[in-house]
Amino acid sequence: MSIQGVDKRNEISRERLIRDTRPFFLRLLAGLGAPFAVAVAGLVLCVIAVFVPALADVCLLVGLLYALIPRRGVEDVPFRVPKYSGGVDPNEIDSKTGKPKRGRGIAFMGNRGQDDAECWGADTDVKRHWFFLGSTGAGKTEGLVSMCINAFIWVSGLLYTDGKGDVSLYGKLFSSARIFGREDDFLLLNFMTGNADTQRKRSDKLSNNYNPFVDGNAASKTQLLVNLMDSGGDGKGGDVWKGRAISFIATVMPALIDKRDAGSLLLHVGRIREYLPFLKLLELLRDPDVLQDNKTRINAFLLDVPGYRADKGEQQANTFFEQYGYQQMQFTRILSSLADTYGHIFKTEQAEIDMRDVVVNRRILVTLLPALESSRPELGNLGKIVVAGVKGMMGSNLGNIVEGSKRSVLDARATNAPTPFLTIFDEHGYYLTEDTALMWAQARSLGFWLISAGQDLQAYFRTSKEETKAILGSSNTKVIGKVEDPTETWEMIQAMGGEALISTLSDYDLDVDGVAGGYMEGTSVKVERVKRIDLQDLQRQVEGEVHMLFGGDIIRGRIFYADPPSTSEFRLNHFIKVLPPSTEGILSLKIDARRYIDQLHEPEIAFANQRPDDPYFSYAADLLRAPGVQKYKGNRQGAELGVCLLTGFQTTPVINRGAVSGGGSAGGGLNAQPQPQPQPQPQPQPQSEEENSAVVSASLTQRVDDGAAGEYFDAANLETTSVFAAVKPSPAVPGQPVFSAEESALYAATAVAASSLVDVAVAKDISSLFMDSQNGEPGPLDIEYTHAGLTALGQALGGTSAAASAAADAMIITAAEATSYPAPPTPPSSDVASTRMQSAMDELEALLGSSGAPNEL
Repeated sequence: MSIQGVDKRNEISRERLIRDTRPFFLRLLAGLGAPFAVAVAGLVLCVIAVFVPALADVCLLVGLLYALIPRRGVEDVPFRVPKYSGGVDPNEIDSKTGKPKRGRGIAFMGNRGQDDAECWGADTDVKRHWFFLGSTGAGKTEGLVSMCINAFIWVSGLLYTDGKGDVSLYGKLFSSARIFGREDDFLLLNFMTGNADTQRKRSDKLSNNYNPFVDGNAASKTQLLVNLMDSGGDGKGGDVWKGRAISFIATVMPALIDKRDAGSLLLHVGRIREYLPFLKLLELLRDPDVLQDNKTRINAFLLDVPGYRADKGEQQANTFFEQYGYQQMQFTRILSSLADTYGHIFKTEQAEIDMRDVVVNRRILVTLLPALESSRPELGNLGKIVVAGVKGMMGSNLGNIVEGSKRSVLDARATNAPTPFLTIFDEHGYYLTEDTALMWAQARSLGFWLISAGQDLQAYFRTSKEETKAILGSSNTKVIGKVEDPTETWEMIQAMGGEALISTLSDYDLDVDGVAGGYMEGTSVKVERVKRIDLQDLQRQVEGEVHMLFGGDIIRGRIFYADPPSTSEFRLNHFIKVLPPSTEGILSLKIDARRYIDQLHEPEIAFANQRPDDPYFSYAADLLRAPGVQKYKGNRQGAELGVCLLTGFQTTPVINRGAVSGGGSAGGGLNAQPQPQPQPQPQPQPQSEEENSAVVSASLTQRVDDGAAGEYFDAANLETTSVFAAVKPSPAVPGQPVFSAEESALYAATAVAASSLVDVAVAKDISSLFMDSQNGEPGPLDIEYTHAGLTALGQALGGTSAAASAAADAMIITAAEATSYPAPPTPPSSDVASTRMQSAMDELEALLGSSGAPNEL
């Protein structure tokens, strides 16, 4: 076959024609300073010094002089020097001192092709944004995923919007999040339904939901819906109807925002559709939560609709309903798509995705758009919603305070972080929106690293050529992968690459004197201006190979390829929806701190609600019969026992005065079973100190002897002194208790507070108390030793010597007749014991944290 074109064998590489026209001295220094030349020179000098020792000093001197050659040269570093190296960056010169700055590279981009030098970008470099072009198979998605690894290393967040909806992208990012322990921060906005009915219940979760109307002002929410409308430029009055529809939604939205901010409405796309009919609009006119200015706006809009009469109310003319319906129908398709087709995402009162939370708290949000399932206009609308959410969040973080300190005006912005928030829009041309270029202009000061990626410029230009050019102008780094488009895409790349002057061989001369003939290089060299980027170089690039254009430099190399290993299981985060509390509920939880502080100075008031309102320890019997207390008591686990008793004491409800006669339990605490009510105790008569002590001893002994249900120790008859303040008993009155109800309550609280001391005193060194000193076997109780210790403890608590001695006798009788004392076993370490201990500690912690409850201090 005859070929008229140029065969590859006949092509002349430009490298064969380029000539180095620098002076000989500069070329010599460059050659001697190359790493290979330095290594060879050092090896030669070492060999000479070994084999000719007499020249060792000369070799050392030559080596020191030779070392000055590579040191005077400037290191060729692509982009920036990495921050971890601690070295200086010759590419960054301080404008004040004129010296190189320290390396600030934090984002690893890849390696240069000629020498594998690492390419790092500083925080300020990446916040000047990227524009990434690459056709199918160029490795663009893999490179973008690798850029996400930088965000994981920074412990920052990212937002990745994929216009082609590839599930493998979700798998790679989820696996990366699990590798770095960030799966709890992972959120997915999946618009791909697989042509399934999303309104039916499913066993799996398709996506996390998102409500774009949960925050923001009325103007931004109105603009969001307006951007989703058709252009209307059909030349048949479409622009007129679109303008009236914009006025309609701009009238309804402020009233709905008023209800949302007042807490009477949880706004979402379904609620918006619900309030568009005329009858619902009349409800907004009567709603007290709607501001008067917005009601006036609604009235003004209705008066502009032909056929409306305010005095008719709901009974309007057909002309009015017809004109009103035309304006309402402009939003039928938009709201139907969002509320029905994608209702599992947008039709929710409590959304799982909050754009402000995603950025401020550095979450990971991946958005998959259905490129093949949806039409281009619908795909663009879905992308517009996501872009509008990010754009609105950026606007709220620009700051609106202009007066105050530097900390409140400039430093208080939520995005002032040492690392940027990565935001990637892959296949951006499919869902490019108007005014997107504003994000590229403002995002740098807010700490965003924006990347717009696509296959060619035609997809961008189809939506907006002006927006595309603005984005290109705001992206300081252009990354060009494999490109096949020779028209607009190549023209843009060629223009950005610029031109350069090179010296090339002008011609070849025929070697007439040669034996074999042939051609030899000519003697002249010409200087010509050529394009720095050639289309063939872009077409021949394989996966991962790119041209990076930054600051006038062109770096040809390979982009970073992370290739995270895939996890075996994928699970979305499931959240519990919590409705916002009402105003009344919030006010009911308000704590009057001043009242509680004042109560601390009055023990009678402060501790009055912490135990049953009766002078008898009726609740103690219920607590002692609880299974947990019995087990801890049998295992000699004093700390656990104390926690159970304290928790039960605090959680026992207050018994109204007079509700229980002679003691009893309200069923609170750890044991909630109803207990038999005790029989009324006879009122004690005034007695002397000795008689009073005898009564105490007799009551304790009687309780041990008969063991009848309902017999309880009468704490009101024990004379003691409060640990908070010295309180003397009231004068004895015939027919009345020795102590008043307030004094009995205070004594009861004092006794309970000291009960732990009694338990410790009884259990302390129990092995020595109950061991026979002669044979080491369990022995009898040392009555004298125990009696002395308990008597001293009773006197320390404020009792008289006779009362303390009588109480000690009663306790010894109780212990001797009701308890055996074997050798103390080792506290169990089973899972059950650990679980119960943890439960008891949780109850105690919850108790200490609930100091604002009505019946607690």
